[in-house]
Amino acid sequence: KQWYQRRVREQNPNKTFDGYINFMLATHTFNDTTTGQNTTCRYWSYINPANENSDFWMQLMLARMIFIFSFQNISWAMARIIELMVGNTPAYVRQRMVLEETLAQEWLSDEDEENATNNQN
Repeated sequence: KQWYQRRVREQNPNKTFDGYINFMLATHTFNDTTTGQNTTCRYWSYINPANENSDFWMQLMLARMIFIFSFQNISWAMARIIELMVGNTPAYVRQRMVLEETLAQEWLSDEDEENATNNQN
């Protein structure tokens, strides 16, 4: 997960990792009504404190969507190529089907010859 986010982070104009930890952690302030203290919580997200998505968050989501879409279609295409190359009928079954078809054709042609000779009589 971090590899991907670092690659996207490198696309920023300064191309440094200064402030990377602060950059990838969002903050939220909780007000404790019993003590009157404010507590700050940091969590893994790219959402601004005002619950608005940053431009980088939008770029990150777009990059993730493009990656998922391309991975899905590449894996689907590879599966179809392998499916076409392998085939789903074993060779001995194909040979048996050809033999049965040939025997059926001979049987039908013999039957037609018998009917023709019977009709002439």
